[in-house]
Amino acid sequence: MEKSKLITALSTFTKAELSKFKNFVQSPYFNKNDEVTTLFEYLRKYAPHFPVKKIKKEAVYRKLYPGKPFDRGHLNHLMNYLLRLVEQFIALEKFYEEPVKEELELMASCIDRKLDKHYARYEKRAQGLLQHQKERDVAFYNSEWKMAELSAAFFHNQSSRTHDHQVQLLADRLDVFYLVSKLKYSCTMLDRKNSVKLSYEINLIGVLDELILRTEFMDVPAVKVYFYLYAMLKEEENDGHYQTFKNQLERHQSDFSKEDIKELYYWTINYCIRKIRSGNRLFIEELLHLYLNGIEEAILLENGELSPWTFKNIVKLGLGTKRYGWTENFVKAYIDKLPYSFREDALHYNLANLHFIKGAYGAAIAHLNQVEFKDPYYLLDSRVLLLKVYYEEDEIEVMLALAQSFRVFLKRNKVFTNSVKNVYLNFIKILVKLDRLYKERNVEELIETIEQMPSLTDREWLLNKAKAHRKKMPASHQTLVS
Repeated sequence: MEKSKLITALSTFTKAELSKFKNFVQSPYFNKNDEVTTLFEYLRKYAPHFPVKKIKKEAVYRKLYPGKPFDRGHLNHLMNYLLRLVEQFIALEKFYEEPVKEELELMASCIDRKLDKHYARYEKRAQGLLQHQKERDVAFYNSEWKMAELSAAFFHNQSSRTHDHQVQLLADRLDVFYLVSKLKYSCTMLDRKNSVKLSYEINLIGVLDELILRTEFMDVPAVKVYFYLYAMLKEEENDGHYQTFKNQLERHQSDFSKEDIKELYYWTINYCIRKIRSGNRLFIEELLHLYLNGIEEAILLENGELSPWTFKNIVKLGLGTKRYGWTENFVKAYIDKLPYSFREDALHYNLANLHFIKGAYGAAIAHLNQVEFKDPYYLLDSRVLLLKVYYEEDEIEVMLALAQSFRVFLKRNKVFTNSVKNVYLNFIKILVKLDRLYKERNVEELIETIEQMPSLTDREWLLNKAKAHRKKMPASHQTLVS
């Protein structure tokens, strides 16, 4: 039973939700089967962790029906019944999260039942809820459009021959809802297109660009924010778009829901990461500020938990900006904020990175050996870190062998985009050239290559190694010797 859909769903319930669900199950409107109620009461005692021994089907049936032979079909029937109640409960809880939805459904019912006086009451309540809603996001404009649609239907039912202003309102609100939705989902596609190996066709967006800029739609905060975000993601080489978008987001942040703000933050974070990988170090401080502000305001926390990838990136930024003490304190303070299944990988990889910076290479390798690579990006960065350790330890043969196997892995891998692969393939290429400097001594040429290469991880470390070679060589040997 531990792997069943029922247990998986119940394990997500909070104590408050379990208490409310108990009342739900006991309500004869939703459930008239006392056996299902008994099954839930038994399972509730072991929520949310559900020890395997306590929820084995045979053990559960024995507790529910002492002395009776185990009947798998009977228990499965009760479990399916209870699962259906769980699904209904979750749907209703989600429905009640947005009170305006209830009023809109009541308006629709009044139209069907021709309850005109009741309709006016619910319409007024819905208007009040929308007027006082703080967020002006996709959900808000969707509700406004649906309300206009219901108002138009109600007006039509009156068989009035007067001019119908509701149709114009309906069309106008549909335009706004469509534009906000179209821009938001276009930004989603662009971000994924720029980050992972996915191809999208963004239809009509070119036509909308001109329409948005020459109409009153730019007075809508969501249209404005998503429009400048789209421009930023579409023309990533233009840093001016970033500043414009950043200003608009800071100005209109209160117009978005927490979920939308989180999404906007992650899109901006991904953009900054790509800029840093392309060699623009000005975005390092921007990225660190985004992360820290996002954690401080709980924007980047999900149910109180921090993403392991966010955690890794913050540590890397802290080390890259030489905030060593701050970084160590951050690891200790926030490791327990990570999802349990990722904690070990995140802890060992980031401590390995910290030990590497301090020159404790043996300790770094010891931690890397404990990383299980549950996330592919931890695998990539762990390989880079191990290559750096071997270089620092002058284990060149081992380093070159690992570099070759890493290169083959990247080229054969179909998960990562070419842009992501190139970041690591270029690192391998430069690292191998660093070793060859002992023979070729073309330091200045390599330094220029490192500085100008558009996609490269650990650029600063590679530059420092190349410049260290330059200091060791006589001036006459610092350029390519024929």
